[in-house]
Amino acid sequence: MTALLFMHRDMLRPEFHWSIRARGANRTTKKEFKDALLDARDRFGKLMATAWSNTSKEDLLYGKVLQDILNADRQLYNGKYERTIRSCFDWREITTNTAIEAPRFETHLVDELVMV
Repeated sequence: MTALLFMHRDMLRPEFHWSIRARGANRTTKKEFKDALLDARDRFGKLMATAWSNTSKEDLLYGKVLQDILNADRQLYNGKYERTIRSCFDWREITTNTAIEAPRFETHLVDELVMV
């Protein structure tokens, strides 16, 4: 839960930022705090769903994935979270120009789900 609060605090409504930094909801009601967390979860989920739906498995580079996330942020939130998104990748030294290929995993999970 702490990681969620740390990484996505900018996605919460501004009136709750202080509470999150204080690591609790002691300045707000539990319902308001819960609503803010649910809002952050929904925004982040929508952002990631949009980004992944625009990401090709054929050209899966870390920089390209970052670019797809930034594009989704622009599309959904007018780039409101760009700074936060970039900072999550900065400490890993990933930029939109990073040409490192994401690991490819051999999986047959989809085959197992096919009805015979």
